[in-house]
Amino acid sequence: MSIKFVSKASLPITGIRVTGPYAESIPLGFDALSRWVERHAIDAKDWVALYWDDPSQVAPQALRADVAVGFPAEAVLPEDSAVTMVKQTIPGGLFAVYHTKVTKDNFSQAWEDFYTALAGSEYHPVKGACFERYLDDGRSGTYEIEIYQSIAKND
Repeated sequence: MSIKFVSKASLPITGIRVTGPYAESIPLGFDALSRWVERHAIDAKDWVALYWDDPSQVAPQALRADVAVGFPAEAVLPEDSAVTMVKQTIPGGLFAVYHTKVTKDNFSQAWEDFYTALAGSEYHPVKGACFERYLDDGRSGTYEIEIYQSIAKND
């Protein structure tokens, strides 16, 4: 478990918007996304969950996230009436990146540890991209992830 500060290029993605408590909506979204990827034989890379709301400030039923895969900006989305896919780009910039392993689906602890580590640094979170990048599929019961948060240097 380590935190680092990096400049990252933008990442074109396509995915599905989910709404509701993250612990419930994110897995359902990834199930639907996985079926879409398999159905269209997409060579999916960079599986991510992009978060739009802070759970400490937004009611659980109103939380929004996008579950997505890296997808070239110039690529044409396959037509699929079963799923509404949205193309977007995660903007590049300066990020804090926290590499960790999550067991027993305890993602909230990983986020708490990340923000504790960030608070002890010379950087602070800013409005911008906030997402998880999955380094494995979690089938072992443990997910290896990287947490990304847009940051700026403290004054």
